[in-house]
Amino acid sequence: MANNAVLARHAGPAMLVARARSGRSEQTEHVYIDTDYAAGRWNRTRRVVIKAEVVRPEGREPRDNPRFVVTRGAPTEPARRKGQPALRRDQHAADAALS
Repeated sequence: MANNAVLARHAGPAMLVARARSGRSEQTEHVYIDTDYAAGRWNRTRRVVIKAEVVRPEGREPRDNPRFVVTRGAPTEPARRKGQPALRRDQHAADAALS
């Protein structure tokens, strides 16, 4: 999904975590979260997976690179709504568990 101001606000806390991790590791870092979202023209709420990433290309300044994937899946369960722990990076998305 293209850049979206509402989803960028949802990604904000995860971006802070990614920046902190990247600052410590001096490497590209990713944090995954999910949220429920409904664009104005959509007929229902959908689950959106957010990848909060800080990219560190060699010899250049780090930069934020958030990405958003809209799924066909049902909205998340209440215990997994926005702001909850991120998906673990090392697990396949279908098997991902909240850490």
